[in-house]
Amino acid sequence: AIVTRAAWVGPRDAPTQAAPLPSPPRTPAMLSPAARRFFSFGRTAPLRGVALPRAAVFMNEGERASVEGPNGPIVIAKMGGKVYAVDAVCPHMNKSMVDGEIELGPGGPELKCPFHNSKFCMSSGKCTQWVTGIAGAESKFVAGRVRGLGGSKRDVSAYNIVTAADGSMTLEKKVAE
Repeated sequence: AIVTRAAWVGPRDAPTQAAPLPSPPRTPAMLSPAARRFFSFGRTAPLRGVALPRAAVFMNEGERASVEGPNGPIVIAKMGGKVYAVDAVCPHMNKSMVDGEIELGPGGPELKCPFHNSKFCMSSGKCTQWVTGIAGAESKFVAGRVRGLGGSKRDVSAYNIVTAADGSMTLEKKVAE
């Protein structure tokens, strides 16, 4: 069934008439930075991948964006002239890494969880550092206590950016090596 919003118009005893209500105004505060840059999508994704706008190719060096994938947010970043994409939910305690730092590691850029300092290689999704502290601070004592809460070391999914003949782009999950 299709549901539409309507407001009654006319006197109480007049034949029933309905007029659509105007859409609520969209303010910049309602839109995420990613949405303002045309990188925001709904929660559904095609089975073969997450659709990306062409603007992802034209990201500036060091820029990042996020899109909604089938398993939650995906961070996309351009580093060293290459575009990388990984899941942005830390497998330790399912915390968001959308705002996590991106650091250069031995295997390429790494996304760092802002909560417990875990790091994930953006080219492979492999975990390069597992729970070393809390809230960005290194602490062996805290890491030992917190590490046990989220279980053992796990990787995140990394994605290839695939461009079709028509110019459309999708993120497709990389096969584990």
